[in-house]
Amino acid sequence: MPNKIRKIELFDKVGLPTPETKLFKRESISAIWNYIKNTFSNERPLIIRVAGIPDKFSRPYFYVDKKENLPKIFDKLKNLLFQMGVLVIS
Repeated sequence: MPNKIRKIELFDKVGLPTPETKLFKRESISAIWNYIKNTFSNERPLIIRVAGIPDKFSRPYFYVDKKENLPKIFDKLKNLLFQMGVLVIS
């Protein structure tokens, strides 16, 4: 059983709220970007974790807490996806 599922089950058992998690395929950069913008427009901070990197222990993540940081985060995300072999057109 993956760690994420075990953690969510554990949170449920002790009555803690489970974190909302959305999974997107890496081909859908527009879906990822739209979700980031919509979530952040609701004044909620957001953590973006990118999986699928060959070294599973150094999965990069981005913490978005200010609206002015969104373009910088998007550029970093595009560069990361490009390194993974995904063509990103924006």
